[in-house]
Amino acid sequence: MANKITIFILFSLFSLFSKAQGDSNFGYQKISNEEYNRIVKEGKEYTLEGKYYIKHKPKNRLLGISKIEYKKGKKNGEWLFFFSYVGDNIILSNVVNYKEGRKQGYFFETDGHTFSTEGYYKNNKKDGLWKISKDGFLEEINYRRGLKSGIYYSYDMENFATRGQYKKGTKDGVWIIEDKKNEGFITKETYKKGVLISTKTEYPTIEE
Repeated sequence: MANKITIFILFSLFSLFSKAQGDSNFGYQKISNEEYNRIVKEGKEYTLEGKYYIKHKPKNRLLGISKIEYKKGKKNGEWLFFFSYVGDNIILSNVVNYKEGRKQGYFFETDGHTFSTEGYYKNNKKDGLWKISKDGFLEEINYRRGLKSGIYYSYDMENFATRGQYKKGTKDGVWIIEDKKNEGFITKETYKKGVLISTKTEYPTIEE
């Protein structure tokens, strides 16, 4: 809920930016996309300090808006990216949180239609539950210090559900693949340190 509130407030803020006449509003400094890209390319991010907003507006058509922040020349705080989706409508496409130049905290990414990714970073590595949706394929993956670790679940449009677990980045133990569409056929795969040890298919009992 906190992230949604922050997004709403900043979206309203950017709406004001689009109408503002000055180069500095509500504590944000305006910087052009070309200037920012040049600073990054030349390795001069150390010169940046404070909050900035960038309008991506080639040929006088607004394609997107970015809200970024630097502290002592390093990426910091919540970075938001919006892009024009239909007409003049702008949707949130990316949220990244930084602390002292490293990813730290909530992450979100979407194209507004075919895919979305949501999870958390800790010390620049994925940590905790990540949820991924792409073209009807859903995944829930747990991470620990950047490695897949713990329960895994996925479901696709063909009605195949997969459940298992990772240990230190590799598949471990029994993985179950269930065909929910075809009367519940189940395949059990057993792994040890990422190596497939055995496979067994169980067929549903058909009552006569």
